Amino acid sequence: VNARWQQQHLKELKMVQHLTEEEREDINNMQGTQQQSLLAQVPNILKSKHLKCVDHTPASASILHDTYGYFANGKEMPHDVEQTLFDAFIENDYDGKLHLSTLHYFEERDTSSSTNTIPTSSSDDNNENINIGPPLGLVFRREVPDPEMNEWFDWEHVTNALQ
Repeated sequence: VNARWQQQHLKELKMVQHLTEEEREDINNMQGTQQQSLLAQVPNILKSKHLKCVDHTPASASILHDTYGYFANGKEMPHDVEQTLFDAFIENDYDGKLHLSTLHYFEERDTSSSTNTIPTSSSDDNNENINIGPPLGLVFRREVPDPEMNEWFDWEHVTNALQ
């Protein structure tokens, strides 16, 4: 089975090596369309699961860290690494290219009072009808050029995971 897989893999590799520049561009364009399609689905998926993604400012990140402390358990990600990320975000070390988002569970609200204690940078979100719970997790992400990002992501795997 392993030899058969290696033969097939070698055959596919040789096919890719012989692609023309135009064919490679067509493949890259298809991947870009696939990425846009996936990204368009994210808000509906989150809403259907009662999850809200909150983008933070340096000020709200500081409050978040002061309120909840460390998110990582210190094993998979050491606390000093998490602290370095928070510091870099708060001090804008990456000239606005480092972003922080948290994921929260939300419930529809019956009253007009708000329990949301973490300020966010999302001014276009309508938070008036929901109660946002404490963060379930966080993500730091850095803007990188598209070609570099395409090297890192396996979009086919992402597509299959979302279906």
